[in-house]
Order: sequence, then C-alpha cells, then structure tokens
Amino acid sequence: MPDDLNVLHLAVGVAATAAGAVRGVVGSLARLPGLKSPIAALTHRGQRTIATTTTLADALLRATIVKIVAAALDEVDLTRLIRENVDIDSIVEGVDLDLAVSRVDLDLAVSRVDLDLGRVS
Repeated sequence: MPDDLNVLHLAVGVAATAAGAVRGVVGSLARLPGLKSPIAALTHRGQRTIATTTTLADALLRATIVKIVAAALDEVDLTRLIRENVDIDSIVEGVDLDLAVSRVDLDLAVSRVDLDLGRVS
C-alpha cells in the first residue's frame, strides 16, 4: 500500500507541475495576437471533458456503492444488528398509537372475522 500511495503522490505532483507550466505558457500566449480564440476553445474543451468525466465517475461510484451495500447486507444479520444496537422502546414511545388506530379500516377488519367460529381469516 505505501508504494501505491507514493505513486499517487508522484502523479499528483506531476499533474500540479504540468498545470503550473501550462498556466505560465497560456498566460504568455494569451498576450499574443490571434491566440485568444484557440486558448478559449481549449479551455471550453477542458470544461466539457471535466463535466463528462465527473458524470462518468459519479455513475461508476454509484454502481460501486450499490454493489458494496448489497455485499454488506448479504454478510450482516440486520435483525440481530437492530436488536443489539437500537432502543426499540424509545422508538415505540414516539409512535402516536391513537393516530395509527384511527387509520385502521374497522369495516375491513370486521369483515375478516368468522363470527361463528371466532377465528380471523
């Protein structure tokens, strides 16, 4: 891993040095007659490339996150995790049971009861 980190540092250093050099050259060239338009075109192309790359990276990251979450969910027992880490009593305290009961369709509930046998179907 340290070698990978060194390679990353090297790549960023090279990119920063190149960007500094480009900045200096573009600044000098922009003062020359007739070069503003090509510089503007290259700048616009750079903006489009960054936008396209950002969109692609975003899509790739989202797809990767979906796969990572799916793999994690395959490995984790969510029921056990919740039982061990969530204060369910605290959640239930925040439930408005009167509101919940007021939303129950009592006619539907009664229609499911077999009054002769006392069983719910």
